[in-house]
Amino acid sequence: MGRMTVLAVSSTKLACYFTSWSQYRPGVGKYLPENVDPHLCTYLIYAFAVISSTNEIKIFEWNDEILYKSLIELKYRNPQLKILLAVGRARFGTTQFTIMASTPANRETFIQSSIRFFPHEDKRRFTLLCQELLAAFEKEAAETKKPRLLLTAAVSTGKRPGILSLATSPLYRSSFDYGDNIYYNTDFAMKYWRDQGAPPEKLLVGFATYGCSFWMSASAGGVGAPASGPASARLYTQEAGIFHVIIVQCTFLQGASLHWIDEQMVPYAVKGREWMGFDNRRSFEVKVLYNKFGGALVWVLDLDDLTGQFCGQGNYPLIAYLFWSQVKHFPPASTQPPLTTTNPPGLTTTTSTNTTAKTTTTPGSGSGFCSGKVDDFYKNNNDDNTFYQCVQENTYLYRCPSSLVYNEICKCCDWP
Repeated sequence: MGRMTVLAVSSTKLACYFTSWSQYRPGVGKYLPENVDPHLCTYLIYAFAVISSTNEIKIFEWNDEILYKSLIELKYRNPQLKILLAVGRARFGTTQFTIMASTPANRETFIQSSIRFFPHEDKRRFTLLCQELLAAFEKEAAETKKPRLLLTAAVSTGKRPGILSLATSPLYRSSFDYGDNIYYNTDFAMKYWRDQGAPPEKLLVGFATYGCSFWMSASAGGVGAPASGPASARLYTQEAGIFHVIIVQCTFLQGASLHWIDEQMVPYAVKGREWMGFDNRRSFEVKVLYNKFGGALVWVLDLDDLTGQFCGQGNYPLIAYLFWSQVKHFPPASTQPPLTTTNPPGLTTTTSTNTTAKTTTTPGSGSGFCSGKVDDFYKNNNDDNTFYQCVQENTYLYRCPSSLVYNEICKCCDWP
């Protein structure tokens, strides 16, 4: 008999990018769908497909379809997980998008290919594309009686998309001329989109699992010091100036001077003439507390410490901390439905849907666990990997990321 899969009910969204090129990273940096923890994020975004010369979605890597299918199969382990396909990439450019979005016929070709398969030259065309995509998705769902395909956008002013993911973390990449964490100016970007009419509950704040490194032109290494360009490429990312978090947290910081920028609420470190800007748990916590929007967007899964063997902080030390911080600071609204459970194929269970003391026949489901209890976190005695959160006597069951267990002392997901 298989193990029951418990669905976590969350008040915020956690979207994480999976990159197709992470399969080519050397050694333990190699990352495939089977390495993904399906309970870590609420959305997995596959990066990237492209647009063909015939205005259809087209795979980029030779095995994109295989990898994308493998990601979708993670839903057997967590049926609440949403799998998305991102179209376009920085190196793809905008020319083919412009052609595709320029006429109703071209847009219709793209829309129909997206339904089978599964930007931005001016706002009017992009809005039309989003509106037409959504209408086609709703029509297809009505005809097939299947759940509607989810429409999302990296940035959008379209009609009612599912989520708007603002990857504010990479804003630095326009220049390597100054040692500055200015790319973390999340506040301006989020408020701009909100003030232009984007629904706050659909805006996701960007979080980065990598560091950005510069060579200083002189020995002075403070914020705003002149730089001569990106630092040399190192293991795993193999991209100049962009560093895997394990290189930053577990290698670069040894012997470096660590600093904190009060204005931007992020750390940086200096070692010799090399300047490194990055995120850590403290800056993640600051952004979570700031985040009164819809949730978080992580770029990218494969640049966290995947196996925990480098930093000794367990699997995904940054993303797992982000997961926990969201649960801790943004409990489910009392108007949300109470806990439900779902089993893998072949298992059956009975589930209670009210918030009274009534229990179910499934061990550990505990739908009435919070009856009479104060709002807080509680241990699930049936499964160390899960825990309860009580909100106005409603019961919510969360699963810690893989390899972590609930610790009653810190009231958090911790390493055993």
